[in-house]
Amino acid sequence: MIPPQIDRHSNSTASISSNNEDHATKEVSFSEYSTLHVYDADPSYRHCKSYSSPEYEAFRDRAAFEAYRLRQLIAEYPFQNAETIRLLINRGAVRREDFLGIEHLISESVHQRLLKERRVYSALLLQRQKELREKNELDASSLAEVVLVRSAKSAARARVRAAVAA
Repeated sequence: MIPPQIDRHSNSTASISSNNEDHATKEVSFSEYSTLHVYDADPSYRHCKSYSSPEYEAFRDRAAFEAYRLRQLIAEYPFQNAETIRLLINRGAVRREDFLGIEHLISESVHQRLLKERRVYSALLLQRQKELREKNELDASSLAEVVLVRSAKSAARARVRAAVAA
């Protein structure tokens, strides 16, 4: 395959085109204007505004440990299903909150469902983008309609998780 060539049309637009006629030309546009907002830096906020790499690593390690612990508890029962989880919760062996955010690490079926949802969402978004491009109506607000549906579902799940955790 021949590598793509980069053509510079002007200072504001860069275009990548391929010598292979099967591929569409891709364009990137840059705004010639921007606005800079300067805020006073609060040292305490700057320190606490995000987690550090060691903190993220500790979160990942804790989630992996909890998932392993819960899988082992579930594996002790003859049927590894939702009924087993309800039984463990009713006996006080685990709390409902223990499963929040790591369901996909505990259950292969949940993991597969999440993967499928992500693939369907990506395919839907790409299909919508293709349709808009064919109509020459491609803009961010049209694509946002697809994203809003997914965001609404994610927000609803987050509210359920927050209610359970409270």
